[in-house]
Amino acid sequence: MSSSATHTTTAPARRASPRPSNRPATTCGGTARSTPVAVDQALASFRERYRHDPTDIPGFAQALGTFGRNDEFFAVARNPVTLDSMQSSTEVLFRTHMKPILHDPRFIELANRLGLLSFWRSSGAWPDFCQDPDLPYDCRAEASKYR
Repeated sequence: MSSSATHTTTAPARRASPRPSNRPATTCGGTARSTPVAVDQALASFRERYRHDPTDIPGFAQALGTFGRNDEFFAVARNPVTLDSMQSSTEVLFRTHMKPILHDPRFIELANRLGLLSFWRSSGAWPDFCQDPDLPYDCRAEASKYR
C-alpha cells in the first residue's frame, strides 16, 4: 500500500471510532470548535476514557495541554500507572499545542520522573522549548532542584 493510500485510509478510521481520538479535542470535523461547552464535553469524554484505562493517557494529556488545564494535567501525571504509560509516549509532551504544559515549571519535575532530565544532562542536548524566549523559567535552573 502506498504512503498516500495509508494517509487517506487512516483518518476515516479515526472518525468512525466510538472513542475519542488521540488528537487534541480542538477540532470537530476539521473545523475549530473551542467554545467552553465543547471544551468541557471533550474533556469529559477523555476523563471517562481515562477512568476506565489510566494507561490510555496520550489523548487526554494533549487535550489538557491544549486547553491549558495544567493543574489537572499534573494531577493526572502523579498516577504511577499514568506515568508508566507516559514513558512510552513522551513525544506527545513536546507537541506545539502542549506549550501551556511546557511553560509550567512543574514540567521539569515531571521530566525528572520520566527520566528525561537524566538524558538531557548526560547528552547535553536540552529540548528546543528550553530556548523559547517566552519560557517563564530557566530549564537548567529548575532541573538543578532534582539530583
